[in-house]
Amino acid sequence: MHSGYELTTWLASAWLLLRYAHTRPTAQPVVVALCLTGWLTGNIIILTENDIGFPWAAVQGVVTLGVILWLYLSHEPSS
Repeated sequence: MHSGYELTTWLASAWLLLRYAHTRPTAQPVVVALCLTGWLTGNIIILTENDIGFPWAAVQGVVTLGVILWLYLSHEPSS
């Protein structure tokens, strides 16, 4: 049963992203959207049991890392 591990990982990731955005108000909408898309992608995978055969989690993970890197490089912390 991986659901407890996945939920814990998602919650930790969401918490870290929200803490990051706390000092970067302009990044907050992007971080909230990122957390919601991660949650939504996880639900799509669970509901469809990935019958489609498409690696949703892998694509979402790569996109998430790209957005996090972009956020880090483009949004300076507020003073």
